[in-house]
Amino acid sequence: MTEATISRPQAQADYDVIIIGAGIVGSMIARELCRYDGRFALLEKESFSGFGVSKANPCMLHSPLMFPSGSLRIRLSHNAAARYRKLAGELDVAFRAVDEIFLAFDSSQLAKLKTARAWAHDNHVSAGHVIIGPEKIRQIEPNASKEAIGALYGKGVSGGIYATEWTFALTESAVQNGLDLYLNSAVEDIQCNGDFDFEVTTKRGRFKTRYIINASGLFVDEIAGMVGDSGIQLALTKGTMLILDKSASNLIGNMVYGSYGKDHSELVTPTAHGNLLVGLGYFTTPAHKADTAVSSDKLTEVLQIGKKLVPAISGKDVITAFAGIRSENNMTADGDFYIDHSKTAAGVIHAAIGSPGLTAAPAIAEHLISLLADAGLRLEEKK
Repeated sequence: MTEATISRPQAQADYDVIIIGAGIVGSMIARELCRYDGRFALLEKESFSGFGVSKANPCMLHSPLMFPSGSLRIRLSHNAAARYRKLAGELDVAFRAVDEIFLAFDSSQLAKLKTARAWAHDNHVSAGHVIIGPEKIRQIEPNASKEAIGALYGKGVSGGIYATEWTFALTESAVQNGLDLYLNSAVEDIQCNGDFDFEVTTKRGRFKTRYIINASGLFVDEIAGMVGDSGIQLALTKGTMLILDKSASNLIGNMVYGSYGKDHSELVTPTAHGNLLVGLGYFTTPAHKADTAVSSDKLTEVLQIGKKLVPAISGKDVITAFAGIRSENNMTADGDFYIDHSKTAAGVIHAAIGSPGLTAAPAIAEHLISLLADAGLRLEEKK
């Protein structure tokens, strides 16, 4: 991955568009934008792309059944596996296609799954999900719990990636196509000189730009405040994940869910590189945006989730644990994404993305490019 260099602490450069944040969403936007002629830059506060929210999540694509609310995130999450499969071939990065199985352990859970299937069919986001019984569950996943009385099964609708690896590939591709990438470049201030006229200050230098895309993850509220949009607020929650040794990889081959909701998630899934991941437990409120500490109680809780879904899982298989922070914004209802033009600074677009941001990232990038065009950016595709 190539980084643009700035020779002096207060050097200046002029751009048509600056993207703030090189997570999976920002990196997708950067690559998509570099299909067009223009002067584009990507600013990232960390030493590498993808080292914020993107690296600390299950890195699995979700079908819209997991999030049956929020019209924008439902639309942008649809058909994500096909999008990622195509991109994996273009970027030469790992993508693992898997099925998803939602286990039901009692009649109320089974009824909930039937309702979810009906909702998906009625809203045209179903990928052929069907209700299956215990015998079919054992055929698909012999090591899944025999206590399950039924399941909702979706074939070929999901997949796993390694998000950090993908951000490297996406930004490298963008740089090869003209992007200037600035790492270790936390944004300290944004001066609004007028409509479509901004000066972005970082410790690495100052940059002038006509447009800004605020894709800064957990810091989207702070960047928004710099341009006068102080109303954007984030509510943060934290989940815990365990990674199992590859000796346990043969236990399951697909994403296996237990119960889930706004306050918790039960999941065992293969990762893109072959290990199994267990998560996420009951969500807690982090003490601050960098609070990724893992408690012994959470380790025990998440391990029990794994054993509930796949009884053969053992604590001896755990090789590491980590926590990730996700967010919801106050600008939309039902946990939806907030992607919109600034209310106070013409030329700025905010992208407050919560779950399932990784799933929707390719479509989010296309959506943001269309918003740039709506705002007046002339887009001519490179020959």
